[in-house]
Amino acid sequence: MKKVFSIIAVAAVATFVACGSAKEEKATEETVATETVETVVEEVIADSTAAPAEEAAAPAEAH
Repeated sequence: MKKVFSIIAVAAVATFVACGSAKEEKATEETVATETVETVVEEVIADSTAAPAEEAAAPAEAH
């Protein structure tokens, strides 16, 4: 009977260990994805604010 409980306990611990690293990996992937999205949004905002300034300067230079 003790062997059965020992086997179940080892299986339970192995299951928790196996599932634990996947959560950490998912959290890391989510953090990287969030940082990537933030970077892209910042670049888009920078491009969209720079484009009107360049367009406004271009006609003045053309004269």
